[in-house]
Amino acid sequence: MNYLIRPRALFAILGLGVLALAAVACGSDEPAAQPTATPQPTATPQPTPTPPATEEPHDHSSHEHGPVESTGMSVDIELELDEVSGVNVQILPTGFAFTPENVNQDHIDGEGHAHVYVDGVKLGRVYTPWIHLADLEPGERNIAVTLNANTHADYTSGGAPVIVSKTITVPEADHSGHGHSGHSDGVETQSAMSVEVSAEPDAASGANVFLAVEGFTFAPENVNGQHVDGEGHAHVYVDGKKLGRLYGPSVHLGSLSEGMHEIRVTLNANTHADYTIGGEVVEAVTTVHVEKGGEPKDTGHGHDDDHKMDGGHMTDDGHGHDTSGDKMEHDKDKSGGSGGG
Repeated sequence: MNYLIRPRALFAILGLGVLALAAVACGSDEPAAQPTATPQPTATPQPTPTPPATEEPHDHSSHEHGPVESTGMSVDIELELDEVSGVNVQILPTGFAFTPENVNQDHIDGEGHAHVYVDGVKLGRVYTPWIHLADLEPGERNIAVTLNANTHADYTSGGAPVIVSKTITVPEADHSGHGHSGHSDGVETQSAMSVEVSAEPDAASGANVFLAVEGFTFAPENVNGQHVDGEGHAHVYVDGKKLGRLYGPSVHLGSLSEGMHEIRVTLNANTHADYTIGGEVVEAVTTVHVEKGGEPKDTGHGHDDDHKMDGGHMTDDGHGHDTSGDKMEHDKDKSGGSGGG
């Protein structure tokens, strides 16, 4: 597996988001400008029409809505069932670079972000090559990914949408308690590890969150594996509620309501245990005032999407590290940026 990302504001220092991951929502998220038929389940990548978005319409008059042609661009995905819950998705683009720090900015050919859909329902934006879709119903699920410009316009190549669609069978949830219950709440790191977090309101909806890390490497391909000091993923919390995993340093929190929110991120080992230094969790906290609140969306899975990242792809996967009463000694624990565990 492989994941990535990149930020803006404090992205000068670096860039970050579940999943989430965690459990995904694009501000200018309108129905795709090209064919809008829901992608048909298929075991191999193919240029299916872009699935229709189900988000509330927003004012994106400054954005380019029509498709943008970029010859030679393509995308593939690899799907793998997560040991704890949901599915890990690796996005494999060609002729394309993730540039979350430039979202909502002018179009630059080959730059942008992705949109992810489950069973034809758009979950939102993806700023990294790896995401965790935590909250998926059992059964055959169709997952589609499109590549999109900084302006949110859909990329096309040879006139066809740059999209991939694959199916995977999600098993019934295992409530036997095997999970990672045996893991400690914290694991002391031997490296000079640190994390900083910044957040800024998104022009379309919610907020964009960016992480700057030192002494730490995002390793989504090793999630649920053995502990290797200095590698892992992040957990993100909004207003004290855990949203899920981040497999890279940037994420769009599209469904945050208007107003002030506190965001906290922790660095976590492959085993999901919190990294600690001297017994203190390696974490960072910031606040952001959301000017354009997102609308919780019905993903069609029968779940309440309130406080879920980008419509549900980053959600708590039941590791037990997330509780509404979870408190960190040196913060108010009300923090929160696109998945459990």
